[in-house]
Amino acid sequence: MTITITTAPCCWGVDDVNHPNLPAWERVFDEAAAAGYGGLELGPYGYVPLDDALVAKALSERNLFIVAGTIFDDLVSSQNREALLRQTDEICAVITRLPQPEQMAGQRFRTPISRSWTGGTTNGTMPPAIPIVRRVSTTRLGPG
Repeated sequence: MTITITTAPCCWGVDDVNHPNLPAWERVFDEAAAAGYGGLELGPYGYVPLDDALVAKALSERNLFIVAGTIFDDLVSSQNREALLRQTDEICAVITRLPQPEQMAGQRFRTPISRSWTGGTTNGTMPPAIPIVRRVSTTRLGPG
């Protein structure tokens, strides 16, 4: 059995897209690949561009995959609901347009699994009991 270790931009201090000293997303991709990670999440909304062609090219050049999206925003205020729905839809849309990692033997669900606020799935495989946000690793470490 092999597993994939993935990471997130927060490991590089990326937690607020408005912070002036964040590393470029391309640098995070470069360093994640150099460290041997198989994939990463998008980081906070707005950090990695939502341009799937640009991001797909950058991932392919580094042999990485996106395995999750993140929303760091006000999840409590009802007045923020529309912004959250928009972010969720945009994150799910870009993730599902990016190259998908190979499904490994024994892996129950293809990744990334994304779910909209309306309860639908973007790839048709998510059972209803799985939460909206789920991190799934798929890239292999070791031989094979």
